[in-house]
Amino acid sequence: LFWHFRRNSSKLAIGNFNARFGQGLALWNGMSLSGLAKPSSYLKRSSYLSPSHSFTGNYAFKGLATEINNGCLKITAMTALNGLETDFGLLPAVNISCLLPYGQAGFTHYVQLDFAAEKIFVPDMKTACDFAFTIDGTDIFSEIAYDWRTATAACLGGVVFPIGENLKMAAMLRYYPSGFRPTFSAAAHSLTKCSNEYGTSVSCEFSAGKWM
Repeated sequence: LFWHFRRNSSKLAIGNFNARFGQGLALWNGMSLSGLAKPSSYLKRSSYLSPSHSFTGNYAFKGLATEINNGCLKITAMTALNGLETDFGLLPAVNISCLLPYGQAGFTHYVQLDFAAEKIFVPDMKTACDFAFTIDGTDIFSEIAYDWRTATAACLGGVVFPIGENLKMAAMLRYYPSGFRPTFSAAAHSLTKCSNEYGTSVSCEFSAGKWM
């Protein structure tokens, strides 16, 4: 079940839902295009809380979530069942984003809890900060995430900018150390997901008439 409250632009989800924050380095689920084939794939645009019709634990969170808008401040809180594990688990998470006229900045934190044999395990916990701004048609974005379990930080930064009317270019730097575990990550990457990858990418797109 998914409700939109138009009066205060809030949302409430019970059951299956998607949660997509920042550039996807910490917490992003659902469909994600991971390649870097064109400039438009470099920058991710957060959809925060959205409905999902998936019935698998890999592509949708299952639980309770709410999104509250208060002026320029957007707060999303969720508690999801931890996939389809045999042991009972929960995934509480929170995102606080400040929406500005030319972009947004956000903070995300989640902790994975497993309950087994009357003990509580924390297999994963991450904190991330991100921003994305548009200045004169140029998109500038970045995110840094910290894996508390492995004491490892990963980050990315990029820019997408037009050159005239028919040419668009993008560049990105990525630092995903091997200790960073991409449990719920879906940030831009090439082949190795968001772990054990250090790289830079440049992309160019030229359009003329029907050709691109």
